Amino acid sequence: MPMSGEERRRLAEMEQKLTREDPMLAEELAAGTEDRRPGGSFDWWLLMLGGLLLLVMGFLNQEIIMGAIGFTLIGAGIYGLCKNQRRRQARRDE
Repeated sequence: MPMSGEERRRLAEMEQKLTREDPMLAEELAAGTEDRRPGGSFDWWLLMLGGLLLLVMGFLNQEIIMGAIGFTLIGAGIYGLCKNQRRRQARRDE
């Protein structure tokens, strides 16, 4: 369903107001989100949670290898979260 002239005018006014009030957000919205995955950092948190679970299970069962794998997964999750944060910060600074 096409927009009426009044709706187009109101939308243009809203865009101009957003650009004046928050230019960074307007720029980010105009750039699009094709390179973003929804929940990208959720994956890293899930990896860290799995690593923590393995670390605790390794400790309780006195399995050194299981604990070491858990510790490694926690480290990988932290690395991934930091990498995502740096990437987002770089996009904001552009």
